[in-house]
Amino acid sequence: MTTTALHCCPARPQSGPKSRQWRALALVSLLLVSACGGGRSMTSTPGSMAIPRYSGDESFVWCVPYARAISGVSLRGDADTWWDQAAGRYTRDNRPQLGSVLTLRPDSRLRSGHVAVVTGIDGPRDIRVSHANWGWNDKTRGRIYENMPARDVSPNNDWSQIRFRHPEVNGYGRVYSALGFIHSETRVASVTPDPEDTRFPAQKPLVRPTTPIQPQAVSLRSPQAPSNQQSVNPTRSLQLW
Repeated sequence: MTTTALHCCPARPQSGPKSRQWRALALVSLLLVSACGGGRSMTSTPGSMAIPRYSGDESFVWCVPYARAISGVSLRGDADTWWDQAAGRYTRDNRPQLGSVLTLRPDSRLRSGHVAVVTGIDGPRDIRVSHANWGWNDKTRGRIYENMPARDVSPNNDWSQIRFRHPEVNGYGRVYSALGFIHSETRVASVTPDPEDTRFPAQKPLVRPTTPIQPQAVSLRSPQAPSNQQSVNPTRSLQLW
């Protein structure tokens, strides 16, 4: 890794007491982030979620099993297959939500793509993700990173181009191309929207049906057991900063 691959983080345009208070709260949050292992989960606050503790005991953690464990998105195989696998099973779009899985496109340095879970939303262009195996050497690969800042740098604010702020360099890295977000149907997450920001509209409350659900006939045939033979190909899953 060379310093030319890293970029400085532009300063926030806001000013005033509220902005200074926001920056102070953000700094405290960053100090609480655990950079590796199964660090302690953070308490849910507006715009963030409690991070489930990863139960795996492997010494080298891949991005796929970690994202599956804490997001509830039950997909397997290399990260670059998740977007297509999710079609028809999960909602996919370009709007981040708490608990959704951010999927990156594969490229020459990210040969199997990458998946990360949105665990904080700070604004229309700033989120925090929790993911594993995001590094460039033996020290940074295979680790869990919680609440790593990520910034949308796409011209249209559509989250197609993203940069991550790695704690080892304390700066934003290169631009990565993203496919979008996969939303788990088993997790309900809401974010207090900014009334002036139309990208994050208020979510409607869940309405329970008033008509009793009629029982359905159940086939006596045993369903085909899902295959668990898919696995991450270790020869295609190097993560580079």
